[in-house]
Amino acid sequence: MPAPVKDMLGNVVPDVGELREAFRCATPDIEAINETIASFHREVTRVASRPGGQKIDRKHVHSLVWNLRHHLMLDARPYAVCPVCSGDPAGECAACGGRGWLSARQYQQYLRDVAG
Repeated sequence: MPAPVKDMLGNVVPDVGELREAFRCATPDIEAINETIASFHREVTRVASRPGGQKIDRKHVHSLVWNLRHHLMLDARPYAVCPVCSGDPAGECAACGGRGWLSARQYQQYLRDVAG
């Protein structure tokens, strides 16, 4: 029997629609994209340090790369099964928008809303 699919909190992802597939596929796909971005960043840094690369604004490139990687990790990747609909939005769940999962940033906001 294959290991259960878990969210980033360690909760087993329920077998609802494409929810398990979202967690199973999105995390390695986004991590692969992040590695590609890191490789790109290393190459830009290498070129910027060579003759002819002086006009590359390394700080600006670093900022763009940092923002893109944070977006992917905090806003785009499935982080937690939606605690409002438990991953099974019968209709439109206001918390997850009908996806059945929250990103890391959405989950942190959910915790603040519940505590507040």
